[in-house]
Amino acid sequence: MYTVKKLFVALPIATFAFVEAWANESVNFVKRSWDNVNKRVVDTDTSITDYVELDGSNKNGTYTLESGKWYVVKKSFLRNEIIAPLGDAANLIVFDGATLSSRIIIDKDHSLNIFGQSGDSGKIIAEGYSKTTHSEDAFHYQYYTATSRAAIGSGGDMGTLVIHGGTITATSYVAAGIGGGGYKSSTEKPVTGKGGDVTIYGGTVTARGGTGGAGIGGCYDDGGVLTIYGGKVTATSGGLHTAGIGGGNGHKDYGYTFRSGGGVVNIYGGSVVARGSEYAAGIGGGENGSGGTVTIWGGNVKAYGGADGAGIGSGEQLDDKINGGTVTIYGGYVEAHGGDFGAGIGGGQDASGATVVIYNGTVAAFGGDDAAGIGSGEEYVSGPINGGSLTVYGGDVFADGTGWGAGIGAGQDADGAVVEIYGGKVVAWAGENAGKKNGSAIGSAASEGHYGKLYIADSLKVKAGQSAYNISLFPFETRVPACRWRPYARIEQVSLVDKVNIDAEVGNSLKKTTTSGDARIQEGRLDAVGSIGRHVDHWYDLQGRKLNGRPTDQGKYLHNGRVEIVR
Repeated sequence: MYTVKKLFVALPIATFAFVEAWANESVNFVKRSWDNVNKRVVDTDTSITDYVELDGSNKNGTYTLESGKWYVVKKSFLRNEIIAPLGDAANLIVFDGATLSSRIIIDKDHSLNIFGQSGDSGKIIAEGYSKTTHSEDAFHYQYYTATSRAAIGSGGDMGTLVIHGGTITATSYVAAGIGGGGYKSSTEKPVTGKGGDVTIYGGTVTARGGTGGAGIGGCYDDGGVLTIYGGKVTATSGGLHTAGIGGGNGHKDYGYTFRSGGGVVNIYGGSVVARGSEYAAGIGGGENGSGGTVTIWGGNVKAYGGADGAGIGSGEQLDDKINGGTVTIYGGYVEAHGGDFGAGIGGGQDASGATVVIYNGTVAAFGGDDAAGIGSGEEYVSGPINGGSLTVYGGDVFADGTGWGAGIGAGQDADGAVVEIYGGKVVAWAGENAGKKNGSAIGSAASEGHYGKLYIADSLKVKAGQSAYNISLFPFETRVPACRWRPYARIEQVSLVDKVNIDAEVGNSLKKTTTSGDARIQEGRLDAVGSIGRHVDHWYDLQGRKLNGRPTDQGKYLHNGRVEIVR
């Protein structure tokens, strides 16, 4: 018999047991929010007295939470399942020093808020559920799974989860660590699960997916919406074909096509590490999945693609046309490593690059074998592919291709990208094989591909050469060819010293008083025409269109290579 203790009277119930005190003592916890003005997470110490204590007295049952109610875990206990309610969220507080070991079910349209105390040492340890019927083919045992739930999430599409704090570990064997669940079957229609809506303000979150699911995201399906404001987040694929953050397993089986796109990822702060498995991105698509929409405002972000996957972007392309999605970076530190044949930021093997826009921050992108740092993966079977596009307004950008990969643009045998650089500092270095053949720092490193298009703003100089230790300053009219015909290029703002001494370095081809800076199409590529002047004062809108002097309308503009706000 299980009991509810209230007014010191024991009452029997059928399926679950709580402890609800007659006169609750005050419980303290930390509620976190995002201050959009100061761009930081705000901690608010909060207390409540109206709550239900979960004490684990129901040894083999299930806690079904109610909408709008508060639940508190003060001491450690083991539980099979906690089920979030339909509609308004339930609220779960885990005391510092307590450990709740339980799978947490958050189905579609259900929601849960998780809080910790000031030390964030309260733990939730969740393990996914799978009931497996093994076949004689042990290698494919995962395809005969009858039921698969995420450790935190669903057996299908996930609902809504908000994490304010605590230490949370979620491990699954088939489904996502946090996100959707599902399964493949040789005898029945498969079940897939999207990643849901997950927001993280703080604490430590570690999620590991299984053979079908991402660390955080979908299971044989697209990733959901993940927003990270703070905390420490580590998301890892534990199987094959799945992203660390984003899409699940998109490998085709039994005549079914599975979605595996990256979903939507927003990162404002915190520390984020994402590792994809073979054929999948660190952040973005699973196998055969496009990269989705990734926006980074701040924080420290490191993403590692598995073999054939991009660091941030798409997984390997099979026979669907996929690309690296959209990646927008406003600030923070971003480090992206492609797996073998995958770009650092952009496409996995046989996949085109992403639409990448960088306003500020530090970005370091490293391509895997024969892939671009920023651009496409290697073109191996499915073609033609290209490097997508890159627009840089500011920040510090380093793009390193490998093998036959360009620094920015094309992986082996692919076409280059549309690249526009208006400000900041950009360093691009082609792979070692491309460097032996005068491959492109920006463009197409192998002879099979086309260069793409390149525009460099008037206020930027180009130094290029065979390596970082053997470079020369190039005249304005040869800046674009220098980036295409040299394996190393550095593009940055012209300094006052450069403006005084530039004639001495490159001869009279640059006229100090010339302020022309138009762009025109020549031989199918976008080239910069004009020269760098000592008194250059150029304004552009954020689409790169040159304006006639300082704008009068309020908004953001590019002024001499930097983003400037006109009020």
